[in-house]
Amino acid sequence: IRMATTLAEWQEKKGLGAVALVTHEEAEKWAEARFGRVHSASIEVKRRLLLCRLRQGKTLAATEKLQEVHRLEAELFGAHSLQTAYTLKTLGSLLIALKRYWAALQHLKMALERFQIAPGQSAMTGEMHAKIKSLQTFIRQNRDHLSPPKSASLNHVQACENTRHDLSRTPPRPRSPKGSRSQSPSGGGNFPSAALDTTAHARFICGGGRVHSSRCLNPGENGDPLDS
Repeated sequence: IRMATTLAEWQEKKGLGAVALVTHEEAEKWAEARFGRVHSASIEVKRRLLLCRLRQGKTLAATEKLQEVHRLEAELFGAHSLQTAYTLKTLGSLLIALKRYWAALQHLKMALERFQIAPGQSAMTGEMHAKIKSLQTFIRQNRDHLSPPKSASLNHVQACENTRHDLSRTPPRPRSPKGSRSQSPSGGGNFPSAALDTTAHARFICGGGRVHSSRCLNPGENGDPLDS
């Protein structure tokens, strides 16, 4: 498994992105066969696969894989763990890139709930409040041009699951009111075009490409999951 992931990373560096994806997918199958799906090693391989997809501009495929990672992390670490909080935050950002603003808002709110109960996350909690407020402002300003949520009564868990199906739809690009420009949650430019910094999110997903990231491992767990 380690050899396969290392080979895939080498292939990607050589510009063989499509080949690297196939190699990552093979590594994913081998990890699941050896460890099972609900294991930190299998989750790590999936993260490397979705990171490769993201670097190649396959945002939809990367988002779908990250949703799978979220479900597995919830089962492995707990539905309200810090791991799921970081993953939900990233999912929210990727959904913004896909212009699924309502679903993004739901995921960001779920992330906030988890950060609020985790110790030592006051700075992240503040960041999430600001991001959510900015996205809510954007949605309010562009409500007439956005696809409405399926149901206002959907709870967070249902919204998370429904997003898998919503991702296949391409909503209309929101238009700014005449004489004004809608600002992105990050504070700059027209929101859809400035929504995703691929490099920044790639670093976020796997801690700068290192599997030792606390976002990928259970707190207190040391080393590379592939050493299991």
